[in-house]
Amino acid sequence: TTKLGNHRSNAGKEYDAVGISGNRGPRTDEYIEAIIEIWTNASATYKGKYTSFEDIEVFPKPLQKPHPPIYIGGRSEFAIQRAVKYGAGWNPSQPSVPQLREGIARIQDLCARAGRAPMKNFGINIPSVIAATDKEADAIARPTVGPMFPGEKEYQERTIVGSPETFVRRVQEFKDAGVNYVELKPLYPSMEHFMQQLRLIRDEVMPAVD
Repeated sequence: TTKLGNHRSNAGKEYDAVGISGNRGPRTDEYIEAIIEIWTNASATYKGKYTSFEDIEVFPKPLQKPHPPIYIGGRSEFAIQRAVKYGAGWNPSQPSVPQLREGIARIQDLCARAGRAPMKNFGINIPSVIAATDKEADAIARPTVGPMFPGEKEYQERTIVGSPETFVRRVQEFKDAGVNYVELKPLYPSMEHFMQQLRLIRDEVMPAVD
């Protein structure tokens, strides 16, 4: 039985679609190593447990040298170790501010132990709604993402939902914890509301974030 925990509903469907099962972390590590091999060699060879190829040529190569920066998601210890081993940055999904601080500290400690420079790029990807009032924003967000979290505390801590004032405060909290970019996952009842959110972020949030 594949042990996917809370990811079973989506990851299980992904596994079923391609006819594989389990070993998500080791597969990810191999795929990263394999694509780096392809990016950095005219003729690429890679032999692993889950993927192997010999003397393949893939062009054009990336402009970035030695290869494009790799940003690693995930909040687990394995994901953090993967970020230190392969990543130019860490981009966890839906962390709380305390989780983010703890993860960044762990990454910097592992970087020091590995003899690599401290990591500089930290971000988050997080569900968001901005509206005229906290109540209006919550009414849009809660039915969709509320059930994702085990309780009210987690819902409040692991989303950015509210009025422009609340939105600015929450973004600043994450920035103070160490992020230098925020990847929003906006929820919206219509395209017009989506455009209104973008305008509020442009006009009210971005100028207010230090």
